[in-house]
Amino acid sequence: MLELGEYEREDFSGERFDGDYTGVKCTGCRFDAADLSDGHFHACRFSDCTFGAAKLGGTRFSDCAFLNCKFRFAELFATDFITCKMTGSSFLDAQITCLTIDGGDWSYTELRGIDFARMRLENIDFEGADFGPASFRKAVVRDCNLTNANLSCADFSGADLRGTALSGTDILSMNLKGAKVDLEGCVVIASALGAQYTP
Repeated sequence: MLELGEYEREDFSGERFDGDYTGVKCTGCRFDAADLSDGHFHACRFSDCTFGAAKLGGTRFSDCAFLNCKFRFAELFATDFITCKMTGSSFLDAQITCLTIDGGDWSYTELRGIDFARMRLENIDFEGADFGPASFRKAVVRDCNLTNANLSCADFSGADLRGTALSGTDILSMNLKGAKVDLEGCVVIASALGAQYTP
């Protein structure tokens, strides 16, 4: 059972957390195979924690921080991350469906294999994140920071990228057919093609 307070190197593997939790701080803790389904977490902080094969169906995290955490093989269905700080966390091999990300800092995260098609992503910092050849087909990616993100061979066909920073990405490898971009995006694309914007 998690109560308000700080936990260090505790093993919560296999336990169930389906209540409301506020202000909990965990460092180096294990939540492997834990069941967090339908739990509500607010203003909690997890540093260097593992959530291997954990169940997070219907879980809601608001104003939480996950720093260098690992979610390998975790099951995330209809999971909400509301203005969370996820810096350095990895979702490699996680099973993700109907994910909601509302704002927050997702810089330098490992997000390979996640399908972002038709998702709405706004006001999110993804600087340096590793997406690999992810699909953002017909997604709304507005006012986000994708600077220096790994988006090699990513599919943005039909996506709305207005207000999103794309500098430092591999523009030439992306599928941008039918994507909506603003003037700044046009300049970045033109530069990648060797052209120079002149007003």
